[in-house]
Amino acid sequence: MNFFINVVTRYLLVEDIIDEEEQDLYRFGLETLIRRSIYFLLAFYIAYKMNMLFEAIFFFVIFRPLRTYAGGLHLEKYSSCLIFSSLSYFSILLTVKYIDFNMKISCVFSLFLILAIYILYPVENINRKVDVEENVFFKKKLILYLIVDIFTIMVLFFLRQDKFLFLFFLTLMLVVITMIL
Repeated sequence: MNFFINVVTRYLLVEDIIDEEEQDLYRFGLETLIRRSIYFLLAFYIAYKMNMLFEAIFFFVIFRPLRTYAGGLHLEKYSSCLIFSSLSYFSILLTVKYIDFNMKISCVFSLFLILAIYILYPVENINRKVDVEENVFFKKKLILYLIVDIFTIMVLFFLRQDKFLFLFFLTLMLVVITMIL
């Protein structure tokens, strides 16, 4: 992967598309793009094989914004992150596929987990430093997403979508766990 990233950034530099001082930034951006693409391709392949593509999309719509703005665990090595993320994701889909869970319990637990996310914020991590200005921005975004999540829980409850309420609950639990670790 590093070879490819170096070739691309060198090409951008030689063609005067980027300046030399921007090279590290573009290298980081390409590395992030490739790593996230690998994870999403793997995640959607797993969902496709499990016949759970809609559930996978729902998972990421809930998980990504919360994980982005709430903070939490950041592993040092990409391989560790890929393995932990994939196993967590696969476990949640597998649980939702094969276990029926009481809709009311999912709803109540989800609301408690939303409160826990709000209380636990901000989560600092040595691998992802956040300054005061970023914290203010992240907290506003987090509150907005938590309000949307509460509304989503109510809609799912009234539509009697027990499977998606259970998926919501497990996704929130994963966010809280990564905030605690």
